[in-house]
Amino acid sequence: ADAWSMLRSAEAVVTRGTLAIDFEPQMGGKHGADGKFYAKYGPGVLAHMLVPAWLGTRLEKLLPEDRVDERRVLMGLPASFLNAPFAALACTMLYGVALALGYRARAALWCTLGLAFGTMLWPYAKHDAFEPQMAAALMVALYCAVADGSARGPLAAGFACGWALLVKPVAVLVAVPLAIYVWARRGGGALASFAIGPAAAVLGLLGYNWLRFGNPLETGYSAEVQGFAIPLWMGIYGLLLSAGKGVFWYSPALFVAAVGAREFARRHPAEWALIASICALHVVFYGVQQNWDGDWCWGPRYLLPCVPLAMLCA
Repeated sequence: ADAWSMLRSAEAVVTRGTLAIDFEPQMGGKHGADGKFYAKYGPGVLAHMLVPAWLGTRLEKLLPEDRVDERRVLMGLPASFLNAPFAALACTMLYGVALALGYRARAALWCTLGLAFGTMLWPYAKHDAFEPQMAAALMVALYCAVADGSARGPLAAGFACGWALLVKPVAVLVAVPLAIYVWARRGGGALASFAIGPAAAVLGLLGYNWLRFGNPLETGYSAEVQGFAIPLWMGIYGLLLSAGKGVFWYSPALFVAAVGAREFARRHPAEWALIASICALHVVFYGVQQNWDGDWCWGPRYLLPCVPLAMLCA
């Protein structure tokens, strides 16, 4: 439903030049001050959907208007392939980061294959959730911060973080630890360069919210926020080890990463601190939410952006 609402938003931009869409009960979003309905997700997702939406509008015209269901399928067909390139990009960036950290090519390849075929990234490559896009942006940011030793590295890492923020504002859980990492490694000048990307993204988000809802602080999520009502221990157990949603059961390659974590921390203490902090922030943040499971999905989808990071320890 979320992907369909964003596809409809992209279709509205492509065909009518507006962000407003027709309301459907299953869609996630909110009515704006103008009374029109707007999807809740950020402009990053909208941008990713523009080309699939354009293609979908062409495909649905191949059928007569009375064949509504078939036209709907054709409309959504291009979008069903959207996450595959992002999953591939996350794998590619993992391989590059591993090489930059001094891994042998074979070891880096095994880590990458483990991510591609031994974690929940594989099913999400064909899923309509937006977490693969977050994972790709995070790995691009990490690659730029770790592998690019030039002055452009922190700047590029910051813009990759900004990209993640435009997909989902919760990417602040990544931006803050990465900013600290950049500052610790390269100093205040690098931090200032890094901050340009997230700052530009925040301004873009505020403007996007104002266009939709007339309030720069309204994201569209407020209509369905369920609150922080779960004991932390319950959420942590559910996200990590529960039979229905435990990330280790849905990503068995993470067991290998858990075994290698101690050695990774010894060899790469700064990167270990970065990875551990990002993963811990995600687990704690989502662990206290009533909808921590992110249901109607394969495994704990909210933790998917952390999985490529963790696979560096494998």
